Amino acid sequence: MKCPILALLLTLLQMSRPGVSQPIITQDPGSVTGTEEGEVTVPCSVTGAPPGPVRWYRDTGSGRQYLYSTSPPPPNERNDPRVSQVHQNHETDLSIRIVNLNLRDSGMYYCEKYGGIDVTLIARGSGSRLSVQEKFRPPVIEGPQGRVLAGNAVALTCRSNGPPGTKFTWKKNNRTVPGEQSNTSSLQTAKEDIRSTVTCETTDPRTQQTLSSEPYSLGASITVKPDVSIEANPERVKVNESVSLTCRARGFYPERVSVSWVQQGGAVELAAERGENAENEDGTFSRNSVLNVTVTQELSGATVSCRVQIEGLAEPVQKEHTLVVIDPKPDQGSGPGSDLVIPVAVAGVVVLIVLLLAVGLYCRFRTGKKKAEIMRTPVSSTETHDKELTYASLDLQKKANRRSMMIAESEVCAYAEIKGAKVRGAKVRGAKASDDLTYASLDEANLKRKTKEPGGGGRGGEPPGKETEYASVNFRKN
Repeated sequence: MKCPILALLLTLLQMSRPGVSQPIITQDPGSVTGTEEGEVTVPCSVTGAPPGPVRWYRDTGSGRQYLYSTSPPPPNERNDPRVSQVHQNHETDLSIRIVNLNLRDSGMYYCEKYGGIDVTLIARGSGSRLSVQEKFRPPVIEGPQGRVLAGNAVALTCRSNGPPGTKFTWKKNNRTVPGEQSNTSSLQTAKEDIRSTVTCETTDPRTQQTLSSEPYSLGASITVKPDVSIEANPERVKVNESVSLTCRARGFYPERVSVSWVQQGGAVELAAERGENAENEDGTFSRNSVLNVTVTQELSGATVSCRVQIEGLAEPVQKEHTLVVIDPKPDQGSGPGSDLVIPVAVAGVVVLIVLLLAVGLYCRFRTGKKKAEIMRTPVSSTETHDKELTYASLDLQKKANRRSMMIAESEVCAYAEIKGAKVRGAKVRGAKASDDLTYASLDEANLKRKTKEPGGGGRGGEPPGKETEYASVNFRKN
């Protein structure tokens, strides 16, 4: 093999002969711009060059990097598969095309001409600068670090690689949010927003290209506080009996939740059934946790608490329940026959009620007997009674036609109202066979006849316009 220096000298000697021109390499002195993931053409033309390969390099010095050659590459080098010659086997146009650009492709690109048997550099272009711009990508929405309680505002940020002047548009459930045109937004939330989505659109001011972000679920940033309650079955128990306590956590979000039972302000944690989540129609969740407790004498009046902790709440939601005991002293009434205490007590009450009813009926019977004796006592028209009477029976009909008498009392005297059929064979002056009603006024001592007084009814409640027979018996009203 000949010495490379000698070969280069021979090549230069041939080019220096009369009629042989020096090769000229022309490159675009300006900047060539490409876009990330796109492609670009770096121009290069050669005139007056002898046969030989053309090689491309990026940058110089320690950063010099081999890219491509029209002939086999130098030892220990290989062509970049993204680089190719624009016109294959062209004598003068040696431009290259680079595809799938990335930001690291930016730099100075040099086109070099090699000749001779030993492939010696005979000419180099001035270089072309390639600037690769970042591709305008769809924006990405970033939410807050933690969750916020539903009903509060959530802060969102729209990340974009667009150039200065990029426009931002926010949409919630595909509806534009008014007044939000920057890359940040503060959206008011509600319980229903756990199923809402938000998008951010960006517009490149250079190309007016508009790109939209992936939908962002507000449920990823919202916490819905649960409604917690405790149910006891039974509500009241005896000492050493068991009670089943059910803690119901309703309408919480997100799904991950911790339910625990504690006693004495949290000093003692109680073992309970964990329970499973159930999804509600609105997207929230519910869970039941059951705690079975045997109420001992020491637990009488004790308080147990159900605590529900979910992400986004600084403190757990807590509900308390006090154990209610029917008989806090089990020693009283215990032992043989203790189960008969209540039945015996009930039987005693029944016997007492029966005795009271018997006494009442006896008193009523005695009172009715006295009344009957008084009513059987004949009332004479000339007799004055000093007895204390309550009722008077005026028998104005035959014995066979007697009827019962309804009595009313007033503050001064008592009246006896006699209802009966027609008076057969009555020889009472002023009475007709068709009269059905006679009044007796018990306010005078003797039985006498009284005619009606002009302009009104008779004394003692007699019917107006009628002749009345009445009897009067002195008595003191009870």
